[in-house]
Amino acid sequence: ERTSESYDPDKPSIRSEEKTTNSSSSSDKNDQAKDSKQDESSETIVTNYELNKTVEHIIHAVGTIQRLSLAVTVDGTYQTPKEGTESAERVYQPRSQDDLDRLAGIVKSAVGFDPQRNDQIEIVNVPFDHEQVEVDRQALDNMYQREMYMDIGKKVGVVLLVVLALLYFKRKSKKLFAALSRILPPPSPVGGGPRRSVAAPIEEVEAIVAEARKPRLVDQMQVMAKERPEEIAKVIKTMMIE
Repeated sequence: ERTSESYDPDKPSIRSEEKTTNSSSSSDKNDQAKDSKQDESSETIVTNYELNKTVEHIIHAVGTIQRLSLAVTVDGTYQTPKEGTESAERVYQPRSQDDLDRLAGIVKSAVGFDPQRNDQIEIVNVPFDHEQVEVDRQALDNMYQREMYMDIGKKVGVVLLVVLALLYFKRKSKKLFAALSRILPPPSPVGGGPRRSVAAPIEEVEAIVAEARKPRLVDQMQVMAKERPEEIAKVIKTMMIE
């Protein structure tokens, strides 16, 4: 903050003025009968002047810019030869002066370039080193590729686990039905006639009966589970141990 007072001695102003006027008269008479008369007057003027005064109270911003010096480097363009392959090295082409002038104008507008402060700007063509950029891009591509393979592997693993679980439960269910068929009584023949003895092996007969009378076997399993729960529990325990 700054406060200043300035005076102008060349243009004074009248502050006050005082004016006093005095007048007097006197007359004399002598013996010869002649009169003499005398008048006196005076005027006094007192003038007070004051100089013009200007008072300024200025508040500046914290810190001011005295001068800007700018240096800008611009990468050029790269062209691949037409007759070259993908692995051919690209050719560097510097930018034209018109491009540099347009870029300089953008930079000047962005930073508030002021020629009255003697600001300076220098813009040149410089080929940038893109080797590290290519290395980082390749590493990023490899990372994305690994993540994609891991995602596919997880999905395939889930499908395989589901298939194995289905096969396991299917095998266990076959053992369960086979064990229950051994403890259930053989089904009675349809029609109520006399039974015929079959000289086939026990395993073969049980397999045929279980396959032909599956709905009826399920009913017998439910009745067996209600009447003989201890034997059903032993069968299930044996399957779990196996």
